[in-house]
Amino acid sequence: MPGFTSAPSPTSRSRMVSSVGASPSGTLTSGFASSLIAASSLRRKPSHGPAGHMDPQLLNLFFRTKMPGMIRLAERAAHHVEDLIKTHDIDCDYEQTGNVCAAVSRGQMGQVRRVTKILERAGCHVALGTSEELGIPRGFLGGMREEVGGIMNPGRFTTGVRRALIRSSARVFEKTKVTDVTRDGGQVVLTTPQGEVRADKVVLATNAYAGEWDITPPRLSVPIWASRWRPSPSILPV
Repeated sequence: MPGFTSAPSPTSRSRMVSSVGASPSGTLTSGFASSLIAASSLRRKPSHGPAGHMDPQLLNLFFRTKMPGMIRLAERAAHHVEDLIKTHDIDCDYEQTGNVCAAVSRGQMGQVRRVTKILERAGCHVALGTSEELGIPRGFLGGMREEVGGIMNPGRFTTGVRRALIRSSARVFEKTKVTDVTRDGGQVVLTTPQGEVRADKVVLATNAYAGEWDITPPRLSVPIWASRWRPSPSILPV
């Protein structure tokens, strides 16, 4: 059984595909001889990074032609996770519940209807309904359910993926910081303080944290400022 190695040896290792960052699920399903290099322990990765929600109305305004592709990517990602859970028998309390966007006023319900039409036009699997139809508290007038996805225990999911990765043929280097990524002929060289890994292809799974490398595509990330408010518990619907 391949074990987890703290760092590559000074001698270069040649792999067909290498992944930089915490992407154990991608490494599991790549179908190639592969390696994964992560700066920290995979035990500390309850998720693959910060998540967020983009307003579909903004997407429709600025990226209408790209929305169908975005929707397909998001829904296929959810199905990919479900397949991982089933294939590797990961016990993470997953429930295929979908995701509900609920409204507490007529104004919000009108906005939900507009968003539903935009998402349906882009090919998203959504359904509009009353609180009773959606199975949510009656304090809500209704809402929209995204039918794909669900809820899980993210810590148990990550532990299960890590356990499956240990059983696979992939080589994993934890607590190994990649200091540089360069091209050398027909290969890519990943440099670490202890050695290097050569691969035919490299997946940069670092979210927005790859700007220090020359190989990083330009405009990989754009800063966004967001504000968040939390209502008082006394005014939440029951």
